[in-house]
Order: sequence, then structure tokens, then C-alpha cells
Amino acid sequence: EGAQTVGSREAEVAVAVARGLSNAAIAKERGASVRTIANQVAAIMKKLAATSRVEIATKLEISDLT
Repeated sequence: EGAQTVGSREAEVAVAVARGLSNAAIAKERGASVRTIANQVAAIMKKLAATSRVEIATKLEISDLT
């Protein structure tokens, strides 16, 4: 199974995660619910095969999405 592409909204959330923001802080910043952000973070982790928020940040640096 090949790597899945992170969508533009997910990429914005991933960058916020990489900045160290909590789901609640990201939700407030984006005008979304915490649950929506949690779902997006889960989708990002699945697509990037990341097991932690720190790994999301690492993979973003490697793929130069930031």
C-alpha cells in the first residue's frame, strides 16, 4: 500500500501540530471543534504512518511540507 497524500487542510493542521499546538489550540485557531481536529490528526497520523505528534513534525521536516 503506497503512501497517501495529506490534503491541504490536513497539511495546515499538521503544521500546527509540528508547532507544538494542542488540539484545543488548533481548533480555536481554525474555528473548528476539538473533535474535528482530533479526527484530522488521526487521519494525518494514518496517512504519514506516524505513531506520535512528534513523528508528524519529523515527517513534515523530511518531506519539506512546512
